[in-house]
Amino acid sequence: MNRPDDREPSTVWFYFNEAFEQDDFPTVGWALGSDWGYGSPAPRDSAHYREMAEARMTALYGPHPT
Repeated sequence: MNRPDDREPSTVWFYFNEAFEQDDFPTVGWALGSDWGYGSPAPRDSAHYREMAEARMTALYGPHPT
């Protein structure tokens, strides 16, 4: 899987988290690819949306840095 954002994974995770602090349903295609949700069921709520996005982030950039 190609990473849409070529910055260090910790940097991408930082801005991903920041996006979710500002909005319940942020546009995160810049990190996940514009087609990341294509073919997936619609998220039930904002928590499910984030769960889906974090799963894709982990697949692309590795686990969330602690």
